[in-house]
Amino acid sequence: MTAPNMERTAQAYIEANRTMDLAVMSELGITQDDVKELQTIDNATVEPGYFKDVVLEEDHQAVRVFSKPEELSQYTLVEGNFPTAENQIALSPSLQASYQIGDTFSIKEPDKNATVLKETAFTVVGFVASSEIWDNVTMGMASSGTGQLTGYGVVLPSVFQSDVYMIARISYDDLTKLSYDDLAKLSYASQAYTEKLEDHKKQLESLVTDNDEQRIASIQADGQEGISKGEQEIAKAQQELADAKKDIQEGNVQLATGWEKFARGRAKIIQSESELRLAYATLLETKSRLEASKQQLDESKKKLDQTKSFLDASTAELSQSAQQLEIAQQELDKQNAQLNVLGATISSGRNAWFQEQNDLNTQVESQVQEGESLSDYPELLARQEALDAEKARLDQLDTEFEQAHAGYQAGFDLLQSKKAEYQAGQKQYEAWNVE
Repeated sequence: MTAPNMERTAQAYIEANRTMDLAVMSELGITQDDVKELQTIDNATVEPGYFKDVVLEEDHQAVRVFSKPEELSQYTLVEGNFPTAENQIALSPSLQASYQIGDTFSIKEPDKNATVLKETAFTVVGFVASSEIWDNVTMGMASSGTGQLTGYGVVLPSVFQSDVYMIARISYDDLTKLSYDDLAKLSYASQAYTEKLEDHKKQLESLVTDNDEQRIASIQADGQEGISKGEQEIAKAQQELADAKKDIQEGNVQLATGWEKFARGRAKIIQSESELRLAYATLLETKSRLEASKQQLDESKKKLDQTKSFLDASTAELSQSAQQLEIAQQELDKQNAQLNVLGATISSGRNAWFQEQNDLNTQVESQVQEGESLSDYPELLARQEALDAEKARLDQLDTEFEQAHAGYQAGFDLLQSKKAEYQAGQKQYEAWNVE
């Protein structure tokens, strides 16, 4: 196949699968508001989606799981079928040597960025080729496992449990809806296409430049609301405790007065006995210290002879410890940020659930007559079941948040302990170095 024919074949493949022109991704996720903002772009198609880097259960190789798109960057079916159920998956050609249709594909989802997949075991129903990943050997970097992708899989979007998207793909009409003659001049391999794409990229960057800041501000606002509510509850409890304490103090004032003189006399006797015992113990301790002083002086000379070699080794050890502490601090900061995002997600979900439940309760009270039940109103029953399921999901997220927070706190305490050890070692090193 000659070069022009190869370009034409690639062009046809890209067009048939409607491969995206640009994509927007954010570590904080892409909200519905972000999608609406992107949809204001003239003469463009915007499709949000999900993906998550996971590891294979048997060998911890990195694999990226994508949600199946509806319009943009579609997949070519190589063998079998596309997934039609949440426990089904179609794999990349790079995994055909290890899996067959009907096999179980088991994964582990690292929780450092929060878990979002409903399933961890899928039935392989087919093999597909991505219009975005053309190389089956070098597929890019991964955020899990070995750090290098060995394959990918496609599942239904409903497999992802996330309030935000991970990617928004964009296709521009002026790059795709062209006549054959225009297409020859503006192929995906041409300089004209590259320049036009660069113009769209600059416009897109200008449009979304402040979205991460707005997202962070939204998360912080939700967290502050929860903190304010908690502070109000604490203040109320403290006031109630203060009132109860005042009542007890007023009831016991006479009893306290009667016991005061007795306590003072007894305290003097106890103090005198304690002072005598302390004086005797001090004498014994002084004698012991004097006896130990000679031995310590003898050992000091030996330690001084060993100090130089110890200082040389301590320099390298302290430098390595400082690097390890810096890496650990960065990892803890990252975990804390992720916990803040998860906490904000839970808080937002709780508020939405509470509002929906109140609305449903009001509707039930107005519609369900005496002697009837929710089973007589299928729509109301379905809404209640959905709310129960959402509450169970939020409870599970709470549990995961507490576990993650406990892990973070343990790591934080360990880091503080290691920092204290490092600082003590640094001071000791400096003292020895002066000597």
